[in-house]
Amino acid sequence: LATAGAVVGLCPTTEADLGDGIFDLAGLEAAGGRFGIGTDSNVSASPAAELRQLEWSQRLATRRRLVAGRQEGASIGTSLYARALEGGAQALGRRTGAIAPGCRADLVVLDADHPLLAGRRHEAILDTWIFATGINPVRDVMVGGRWVIRERRHPREETILAEFRGTMLRLSTGL
Repeated sequence: LATAGAVVGLCPTTEADLGDGIFDLAGLEAAGGRFGIGTDSNVSASPAAELRQLEWSQRLATRRRLVAGRQEGASIGTSLYARALEGGAQALGRRTGAIAPGCRADLVVLDADHPLLAGRRHEAILDTWIFATGINPVRDVMVGGRWVIRERRHPREETILAEFRGTMLRLSTGL
């Protein structure tokens, strides 16, 4: 995969849920390969949960801590996040990673006032977001230069939830 220049798409929470095994991340990266993360199930739709599960699975496989975070001088959360972004951008053929002309404007704004992020600086914010389970400090999301979430609200949130609820009811009753 690495020799071919392919990007490996990992869905760690799904892989754990299905019992697919633990991906050989160290082998891929030793060969110069890249990875991105995603989801393909209802287990999780959280990039933080996927990155957390990726690191935790590597810890279980090696019986060591801080396995996947291997960029010199970077925190584990920052390292995982940056590497997943680079791989994802390569897989999509998109320029990302900077606020600059020609780069796609996809941004996530975390709420620095969230109780678990309060007082944290720089990389500690990403570490906390990824490794503190059960929190969602995402405040705003921009996709392709357009804000789709502002102050934790999607403009169509209530309609989307009602439609989802209706779909789930139809599925559960077989109608």
